Amino acid sequence: MTDKEKKESHETVESSIGSILFSIILVAAAMGFVFGFKYFLAGRTYRGPEIPEVLEEEKSNRQEGRTALEEDTDFKYEYIVIQGLSGKELRASEKPDENSYTGSKLEEGQILKVSGRGIVDGKFYYILPGDLYLRDSKSIMPLKEYILLDGYVTITYINSTGVRLRRWPDFDADNIVSSAYVGDKVDIKGRVTTVTNTTAFVTKSGCYMTTNSRYLNDHTTVVPDKESVTESKKESEPEKIKK
Repeated sequence: MTDKEKKESHETVESSIGSILFSIILVAAAMGFVFGFKYFLAGRTYRGPEIPEVLEEEKSNRQEGRTALEEDTDFKYEYIVIQGLSGKELRASEKPDENSYTGSKLEEGQILKVSGRGIVDGKFYYILPGDLYLRDSKSIMPLKEYILLDGYVTITYINSTGVRLRRWPDFDADNIVSSAYVGDKVDIKGRVTTVTNTTAFVTKSGCYMTTNSRYLNDHTTVVPDKESVTESKKESEPEKIKK
């Protein structure tokens, strides 16, 4: 092979290598452009709001925190009485939420046993049997004492108005149901003392009357099993007086 032929062969090889290198550079540039554009778009594509994951345990704790009551340690009473509803409806609820009432409608004069009182979001709730809650209001009066009685009283007061029978134990309220007159016999099932130190007999039909011996003779005895006191729906019929 002559020198001329060697030179031409060398130039051909160099040209081929250069073409290959140029092709590799073009391919690399094209791939870089594709991936770079993809990355560019990814930074500008709307993927929706970022929603942090919440563990089930955290969800449970948060739910319990909404319904847990902070105990009101100043509340020392065992019973409450419903008073003065003024046409409003009052019910207990499964959760301390005034908008989720369940269960039977409560009546004026009804006595309920409570296991305590607590606070949720600055509001007071009574805890009733069956894990029900009742929001505190002016329609609820705590009782210092509720004693079960058996027996009756006889009316000795001679007056045209007689001894008034009331829907709840407040002798100053407009809550008169009927009256008992001299010689009448009234069956009694309990005696209450309110936080205002008013004492009243509870009649068999759920009305309230004075315990003042000026107006009656007391023939009642204390029922030993005080724990049995948990009132159901109060009878709404007026007191039936026995002659």
